[in-house]
Amino acid sequence: MIELTAPALVRSRIALFVVLSLVVFASACGSSTENGSATPTTTATTLPTPVTVGGASPSSPLGPIRRVPVIALSDGAISIPANMTPVDWDNALRIGFRQLGSGPDLLLIMGEHGTMTWWDPQLLETLASSFRVTIFDLPGIGYSASMHDASIASYADATAGLIASLGLMTPVVLGWGLGGEVALALAERHPGMASQLVLVDTSAGGKDLVLPRHNAAVLIGSSTATTTACSRLLFPSSEEAARLAWLGQIEELPPDDAVASAIQAQAKIQAAFASNDTVARALGGIKVRSLVVEGDHDVLFPPLDATYLVAGLRHARELLLEDAGYGGIIQDSAQFVSALQAFVTPSP
Repeated sequence: MIELTAPALVRSRIALFVVLSLVVFASACGSSTENGSATPTTTATTLPTPVTVGGASPSSPLGPIRRVPVIALSDGAISIPANMTPVDWDNALRIGFRQLGSGPDLLLIMGEHGTMTWWDPQLLETLASSFRVTIFDLPGIGYSASMHDASIASYADATAGLIASLGLMTPVVLGWGLGGEVALALAERHPGMASQLVLVDTSAGGKDLVLPRHNAAVLIGSSTATTTACSRLLFPSSEEAARLAWLGQIEELPPDDAVASAIQAQAKIQAAFASNDTVARALGGIKVRSLVVEGDHDVLFPPLDATYLVAGLRHARELLLEDAGYGGIIQDSAQFVSALQAFVTPSP
């Protein structure tokens, strides 16, 4: 038996007190919300660490391409579960993303067939003067890993996980085409994650969906369609200069891979969403303010889709871009950015 002297006994008790205090502190920090999820936080030490993708030049004006592990959040959750283990993070979905600018968070969700390189660089740089802009590749395309049983709902759950992993603070969420459908599903499944929605050339699916022109739907869903061929869906024939300018801009960026299997999978997801009423029936329950943007010559999401969205959402306004197609926010970027800024920061 070891006998402690008085000073040694005091030191031993102090050490025990410190250890117990640390345990209590750690337990308090790991406490969960009433939904069983960890309290949302932006503390860097609690969030997964993004890594730069090899070969992606950090000197690009849009910054480096990075990947971050993401846990697809369950329906209703708005934060990363408190009980995550190192094994869970090792098996997490890897999402490729870029960030630029500073200010309130603005998350952009790309549409069908596109990767994050489809975002017009000039538009991104303009937005980055007012926002911290985050763009990313949906699961299964570009720099993002595939997920099982992909759907609009699971895309929304992965997007919610990305928001949590990056510590974005109630971002404005902008979705384009299929990306707008993901944004709607995000607002329906994860209330409180998005502060506002910007729905560009999109729909809520279901019975009121106005179908695209047949040849346009076939082209955007084709795994053999080139970016040049798809560009003709974005701009009316009268806007040839805008189309060529967009193609020239994105050719300056490191390419993402839109492999055949990913494009085919997205086409199936879009078709399944078109016949599903889940989000359409939930429109009235989406409480966030929404800006619905539509080109009046859009062949993929005809203007009536925007009309139905505005009628179904509780707090929506519409911006119709004249003589514009599916790429109206690129073609008329100055008008769009002005309307977006006014929408996000309305006059008192």
